[in-house]
Amino acid sequence: MRDDDKIRILFLAANPTNVKFQPRLDREVKEIRRKIQASGYGNRFQLIPEWAVTSDDLQAALLEHKPHILHFSGHGSKKAGIILEDAQGKCFFLDKNAFADVLRVLKDNIRIVVLNACYSTDQASYLTDIIDFTIGMGKAIGDDAARTFAAHFYQALAWGRSIEDAFKLGQGQIDLSRIPASGCPQLLVRHGVDRTKPLLVKLESGSGKSQKRAQRPGERPGASTPATKNEGKVQVKDATIRDINLNVGSGTMTKP
Repeated sequence: MRDDDKIRILFLAANPTNVKFQPRLDREVKEIRRKIQASGYGNRFQLIPEWAVTSDDLQAALLEHKPHILHFSGHGSKKAGIILEDAQGKCFFLDKNAFADVLRVLKDNIRIVVLNACYSTDQASYLTDIIDFTIGMGKAIGDDAARTFAAHFYQALAWGRSIEDAFKLGQGQIDLSRIPASGCPQLLVRHGVDRTKPLLVKLESGSGKSQKRAQRPGERPGASTPATKNEGKVQVKDATIRDINLNVGSGTMTKP
């Protein structure tokens, strides 16, 4: 399948150097990719990671990749929202209204926005009249919980489940893994959007168009096609929270 025909997931990662805890965002990408590739329709997805994202990178990445799913992973602040990096790799607080305004223009293909960072539900709420489905975190979330939710959310999408099902299965895996973050992910749905339809409306191979098998000699019209073969507890400590916990060299940065 051509890349142009795939569902593109743009994974934006930011991990400023002046934040005390550094989440393993590379492991999150690895887990998402592994789950997608092992799924029934994994070949319909393309995961595109962009690292150390700055405000200057944001528009360029959206214009270049034209994603169907925009995923941000990193840190969040209770008051100021999600955090990108500045030119020196330090914290840059992304203005909620400005972010919404950018997506209002560049939302071309975007169906889902996932803000996989602490306290990002408020920022997600700014997008509910723009984007069909937005996922944010209602409180501080640990690295294991964030990674577990994301991997199983995309796994379900790549098996052809609806966005609502995928969200519930991502939440459910947090509970199954006994990670203390139950209820942290929150799904916001734009008014009038059907949350029960799968992201993959057409699950046929190739371009998505059904391909009719040629009738064999002596075979009755409408005969069925022969079947083919288809291919301990985790604890989250305070030090693993994807919240804004700054340690800037010789001094400290005040929380917003």
